[in-house]
Amino acid sequence: MTAKIRIEIRLNLSRSDDVQLKQVTDNLRRARHLSATVRQGIALIVDLRAGRTDVLFALFPHLRLPVVPDIVLDKSPNDDYGMDFISKLVAVVDEVAATRYWRGAA
Repeated sequence: MTAKIRIEIRLNLSRSDDVQLKQVTDNLRRARHLSATVRQGIALIVDLRAGRTDVLFALFPHLRLPVVPDIVLDKSPNDDYGMDFISKLVAVVDEVAATRYWRGAA
């Protein structure tokens, strides 16, 4: 027997951004990708806020070279070289979360 829990979010459909989010989640649910997308999204946000890009580049390996030179990625986590990039990336993620901006793509 596996233990499963259900996590719910509430959307206010009088808000256009929540309507867009509902459309995206409906499309993901129909494609049976909602649960995986939520898990990946949470892992990505947690990783970025911790100053890491491991999950970002695991999910989007094609971004690794165009976005960050190898010298940044090969540094020790204790080095601050590249932290400016990570700080900017986290700021963008936080801004998106704060403004509740959602793209309608699924």
